Amino acid sequence: FDEPLSNLDAKLRGATRREILLLHKRLGATMIYVTHDQTEALTLADRIVCMSMGYVQQIGTPLELYDNPANLFVASFIGLPPMNFFDCKVEATQLIGDGINYKLNPEQQNVLKDYVGKVITLGVRPENIIHGDDMKLDVITNENLGQTTLVHGTIAGHKATAKLREWSNYKQGDEVGVSFDRVHFFDKETTNAIR
Repeated sequence: FDEPLSNLDAKLRGATRREILLLHKRLGATMIYVTHDQTEALTLADRIVCMSMGYVQQIGTPLELYDNPANLFVASFIGLPPMNFFDCKVEATQLIGDGINYKLNPEQQNVLKDYVGKVITLGVRPENIIHGDDMKLDVITNENLGQTTLVHGTIAGHKATAKLREWSNYKQGDEVGVSFDRVHFFDKETTNAIR
């Protein structure tokens, strides 16, 4: 399949995607599906080959690519809304950036021991920005999606999107106290994940 749903409207695209999934299960055949739509890739694939500029970036199950992206490209491509990124300096027990202060647990300290004194890229998925008191999210817009709300704004001047598990009515200029409950680390030079 070479982008078979790209010219369909959103409702028909969703229905046809489900039909392709059912057809795949019924036939049990190997199917190769080419798409630029990461939602299609995540919902239809048993395994994903994520490519950029003709090079394979990562191969794995949808959950592997989502939970453990190999590099910044995969991290920014997989997930909707995309992952938030912040440049931070590694200290012995914490990451420090412009207005970003993230305390490292012992396991994270061990992972980053070779990066102490260096700047890395901290990645945080929108759903991993939760209510807390570590930082402030300055609200720009608020999108209610039913069970979740996308809150777009800035953390210490850096663009950020939080996906809160609630219906919220934040307005431009509001401040929301937030914390990060799961993060990813990327080498600033190679863009590869630090594990």
